Amino acid sequence: MAAQQTTEVQQAGYGFHQQASFNADISIDGRLTTMPRDNLGVTTVIASGVVNYTYFTARRSVRNLNRISTYTSVVSATITTQKQGIYEEASNGNLSLVAITANTVGAWDGADTADDLATLANFTLKAGKRYALATLFVGTTGPTLLGSPAVGATVDAMVAAEWFRAPKLAAQFAAQTDLVAAVTNAQAAAYTATPIRVFAEIWAA
Repeated sequence: MAAQQTTEVQQAGYGFHQQASFNADISIDGRLTTMPRDNLGVTTVIASGVVNYTYFTARRSVRNLNRISTYTSVVSATITTQKQGIYEEASNGNLSLVAITANTVGAWDGADTADDLATLANFTLKAGKRYALATLFVGTTGPTLLGSPAVGATVDAMVAAEWFRAPKLAAQFAAQTDLVAAVTNAQAAAYTATPIRVFAEIWAA
């Protein structure tokens, strides 16, 4: 991994150095990501009716965001619903939906391609805040997306358990047909651990 960089800040004639954002040296200009680009593989198949939450911290504040891009390795088929959303996590674990895409049955239907989906309204991510990317597929054959690599059942279980500890990195909620506007901490207790984390770029067109 590349060495951590520092940035110099000038204030009132004095020079100060502060640590740059984690992985700032390999970040994409103008885009926030749910996970570092240098740790990517392909996820397992996204199961029907299961909302996958990929938690992340916004490394900087960005206003007027309106696109969520994910990358398909294996395509979906016989689709009823395909949506993505961004939730903001409160300190008590409650989730509030801040962005959502339309139901786009044409997403995740091209192998080894990017899907740049527009959100229904512009939104803002705030530096230091915790968020969760939510992906939902309802249909017969779910897609395989770029994200955390599948590494085998035994190791996957260990990874899932570790990522489910607070602050969460990944979680699942089964038997869903849509992305809800809010999730309380009590409802989140029904989530289950998962080794699936989906890579997404969040940006403004």
